[in-house]
Amino acid sequence: MAVVARFYSPQEKPFAVGERALLSEKARHHAGRVIRAVAGDTVALFDGSGEVAAGPIAFEGKDAWITVHSIERPQTESPAHMTLIQAMVSNEKIDFIVEKAVEAGISRIILVPAARSVTKLAGERLEKRLTRWNDIAVAACEQCGRNVVPVIEALPSLNTALTDVKAGCRWFMHPGESDALTVKKDCRSFAFAVGPEGGNRGLGCRLRRQYPFRGLPHQRVLTFRTSARKSLQVPGFPARIR
Repeated sequence: MAVVARFYSPQEKPFAVGERALLSEKARHHAGRVIRAVAGDTVALFDGSGEVAAGPIAFEGKDAWITVHSIERPQTESPAHMTLIQAMVSNEKIDFIVEKAVEAGISRIILVPAARSVTKLAGERLEKRLTRWNDIAVAACEQCGRNVVPVIEALPSLNTALTDVKAGCRWFMHPGESDALTVKKDCRSFAFAVGPEGGNRGLGCRLRRQYPFRGLPHQRVLTFRTSARKSLQVPGFPARIR
């Protein structure tokens, strides 16, 4: 029977054929109240480990579960581990960036404050936004077919993020950069740093001097909608990474 929907539901133990796999509260609400699934409909669950379990759904009181009929591990993740370091912009723009980054295959999103960032988040406000962005990442995974939810975190400064990232190939988006684009043949980890729309004075010089980042070649000033997506498209993965 065709799968009517797929949901992210972390599990206490691995999926097992013949056993029940519970839906999370959010997944149960979406299945029962939004898509109006009925008992017996085939539903797929992924738990973030890469595995997908499918089986008929059942409801009882406030609980919902599937009886696992099949388990698969589809190869939907990029063979390259990709990190996006994104300067804080408005909350709505971060919503968009997170969704598109997940669809593009990003493994980790690091949000950092910048001198010209309008959005300033800390404490409880930051935790609430991180929860929202994680929900957006989950929804994007459910929609695009990914079975591993990317990590989304906020670090206190750009320097902290640049020091923390250990990718083999590292690039930054900055207008006027013209470094030759080279990809190491055996590189399997990539990082991209994207600044605020207003620019970041001296960023290119500092990244080259203190960290092994190179500029992605482009001559025009790009908006946040374009710069993050362009950075993910340049290496040509996953087609060129095997």
